[in-house]
Amino acid sequence: MDQFFKFWVMIVLFNQLKFRVELVFLVFLNLRAKRLADGSTDFKYFVEASTKIRMFWTA
Repeated sequence: MDQFFKFWVMIVLFNQLKFRVELVFLVFLNLRAKRLADGSTDFKYFVEASTKIRMFWTA
């Protein structure tokens, strides 16, 4: 029973991690599209992306 519980927790954590990675990727693509649309610099874009990703991982 204990082993099963550990296994289940691992699956749940893995799914949450996968979800977060997918969300980060979507944010990344969204920012990239926005950057191409308004023609802002690469540096500004990377700062914005890293800030959003950092906020997301700490949430």
